Amino acid sequence: QTKLDSDDHPDIKAIFPHSFSITITYTLEGQHLKIDASAVNRGQDPMPIGLGYHTSFRYPLNEAGDKERCLFTLPASKRWTLTDRMLPTGEYRVTEEFKAGKMAAGERLDDILAAEQDQEGNSAAVIADSLAGIRVRYQCDGHFKHWVVFNGTSDQDDLLCIEPYTWMTNAPNLNLPKDVTGFRDLGPQEELTMRSKIEVGGI
Repeated sequence: QTKLDSDDHPDIKAIFPHSFSITITYTLEGQHLKIDASAVNRGQDPMPIGLGYHTSFRYPLNEAGDKERCLFTLPASKRWTLTDRMLPTGEYRVTEEFKAGKMAAGERLDDILAAEQDQEGNSAAVIADSLAGIRVRYQCDGHFKHWVVFNGTSDQDDLLCIEPYTWMTNAPNLNLPKDVTGFRDLGPQEELTMRSKIEVGGI
């Protein structure tokens, strides 16, 4: 478990003038890693809150480096259009390529996609490597509204970042509804817990 209290960090208060704490609890149970992030607004004013994880996986999972035997899927069909600064324009295009299964090979990925939830309100990305016989499932609760996928620069060919965000990049400045961007405030003394889980198993 790790905890941060903003009142203990003047450098944080200087750029984000709110009193808050955030506690992240990691629980390892067999092949499951649970990650619970609990944020509390300790001030008297509403506080904007956005959380994202820059989670990196080795890609592919097999030791041979065979990317054609490794696919990943994201439950998302809305791919946000980005500016040359990699900021969302507010427009998107519909694509099924991430839901159908995609290889992180031969193209540079740096994309933001709107997450789609299942009947239980969760969204789960999957990496499946048939050569290694390994399947990684990354599940997040309904607070995470977006996925960012990134596979490095031209000299980085061995990673895949699958990053869940509660709000999309630059959400406070976008002229879109909050239920689309994921932008939200935390009320005075309000607490919010955002849950995710990484599961490793066989295919």
